[in-house]
This record gives sequence, C-alpha cells and structure tokens, in this order.
Amino acid sequence: KLNTRQRFAGTWSSLMSEDSAFGLRGQRTTDTIESEDGLPRKERTFYQVSVGVLHVLSEELTVGLVANDPFESLPEESTAELGVQYYFNRLFVLMADGGLNYYQTASDSYFYKGALQISFFKDFFLRGGIFHNEGRKEKGNGVGLSWMGARVIADVALKNTTFFGPENSKKTDKSRDLTFSLSVHF
Repeated sequence: KLNTRQRFAGTWSSLMSEDSAFGLRGQRTTDTIESEDGLPRKERTFYQVSVGVLHVLSEELTVGLVANDPFESLPEESTAELGVQYYFNRLFVLMADGGLNYYQTASDSYFYKGALQISFFKDFFLRGGIFHNEGRKEKGNGVGLSWMGARVIADVALKNTTFFGPENSKKTDKSRDLTFSLSVHF
C-alpha cells in the first residue's frame, strides 16, 4: 500500500497559432511504501512525460487533448484525455475531462472528472469537483483555491478518495490528500 508520494515536475508550452498551444511536462515521482510485516520500507522512482495541445474554439469554449506517460513508465498512468472548459460571464468556469488508458480496454480503464470554478477578487479562484476512475478503482471529490499573480501561481487542494472493487472492500479504503503547488513563469 502506497504511503507517501513526492513529485517534482517541470512544464514548457508554446503557442502554435493565435488560438492553439502545445505543451510538455516532465516529472520525477518517488513512492514510499511502508511494510506492514516489519520489513524495510520500499521506494520506487520513475520518470514520466506528458504531451498536450489546447485550442480555443471561441471566447467561451476551450478544448484540450493530453497523452500522459506514453512511454508506459507506470502503466496505470498511461492515459489519453480530452478536456473541455466553458466560461460563463468570466466569473464561472465549467470543466469536464474524460479519457482512458490506451494500453487497456476502455471498459476497464475509463475515467471522468467534472468541476466548477468561481473567480473572486480578480486573481483568486475557488473550485470544487468530482471524479471517477474505473482503472484505478477510485472515486471522490475535491476542493481547491488558487491565486494567480503576474509571474507566480499558488494552488492548494484537498482531495477525498474512496477506493472500490473487490480488493477494496474495507471501510478504511479511503484517503485524503492535501497538495500545494507553486508555479513561477519565466
């Protein structure tokens, strides 16, 4: 059972045209697994790449396509994802994503996510959403708060996950993740 995960990532993006952009993300992840039977803990480190494109269809509608971990560093995270953002009068954003693992069957690996984001005080954003991932056998909800400055973005989020399926039949198969992210734009 995974106990801690530490992830460092770097991203790069560039405009392809006035309405389209291309992006790359590279990340290094270290998972620590504590032993329940007194054996030493185990660590595994892996490296992943994601490739994505984004296109603005109109002032209100944006779509994106992402290939996560196409080199299968961690097979359960090798996914293709389609996302849509719809803006309501610049205060509300409705977000929806869906996808599947391209090394598994769709019925065993599909996932979807949905969220609503509210803008307040011009550079603060509050969001809440739900998710379901058949491949990982997890579902749940989350909330987050972001601040966007001229060159710095700070995010904090809380994610509540319930694990399901035959191997997750105990009532304790839940987790709560608190994440913090700081992005600096050069």
